[in-house]
Amino acid sequence: MFQEIHHGDSTQVVVVNAILPPEPKRIHEARGIIVADYQDYLEKQWVTELRSKYSVLINEEALNKIIL
Repeated sequence: MFQEIHHGDSTQVVVVNAILPPEPKRIHEARGIIVADYQDYLEKQWVTELRSKYSVLINEEALNKIIL
């Protein structure tokens, strides 16, 4: 099976040898997403730990200077 794609003055021909059924990604294909999710998880744990250890005080005067 093939398909022609016309773009301006050029034509590209795409040959399809096989259509594969959907399947889970392999580890090397999903590594970036997995690492990013794990980093988000660790950051949320860290922030929760910090909030339980330390109180948060907001200097309203300084905040209002930044916002305005």
